[in-house]
Amino acid sequence: MQISTALHTLRLDKSATEESVKLAYRELAKMWHPDKYRDGDPMKPEADRQIKMINEAKAVALTYIKKYGHFLHVKEAPFEAPPRRAPPEPPHAQEKPPQAKHQ
Repeated sequence: MQISTALHTLRLDKSATEESVKLAYRELAKMWHPDKYRDGDPMKPEADRQIKMINEAKAVALTYIKKYGHFLHVKEAPFEAPPRRAPPEPPHAQEKPPQAKHQ
């Protein structure tokens, strides 16, 4: 994993310190820890994938900061955001029954 990707994964910028890397890791690990999800939960595989990425990003970022002391010279990788789509409407919201008029 590249250092720019690691910073992006941890949601940090180039002014981050070792303490901020550790804090960001803790916050994301609490959010995505696989033990929060039961085995039948559809989010369990995503949580497993996310925690692996977060762990790798932390290791890369801490190694880099111990070697260089800062992230100031890190070039930002061009990240392309996936296209945003509106969530599908629930079936009951698509068809609305006619409302009775009150007199």
